[in-house]
Amino acid sequence: MADSNPPHESNAWRIKWRYATPIILIHLVALLACLPWFFSWTGVALAAVGQYVFGGIGMNVGYHRLITHRGFVCPRWLERSLALLGAC
Repeated sequence: MADSNPPHESNAWRIKWRYATPIILIHLVALLACLPWFFSWTGVALAAVGQYVFGGIGMNVGYHRLITHRGFVCPRWLERSLALLGAC
């Protein structure tokens, strides 16, 4: 049975501000790093290390290879540690 009230074309591209506002705010705060008094090379190094640890190891190795595909076997404490890194 067809939907009696199909969505209007104008509503299909309507911005859902409840979800868009936090994303916009996070990016505006991130732009503060371009200002000299908020920039530090230590912050750049920590961001690179965090991207590797949380994104590379936590998400790729922990979530994708281990939890999703069961591509390798490891002790439960390591599995939980990788899942925690992925959640961070």
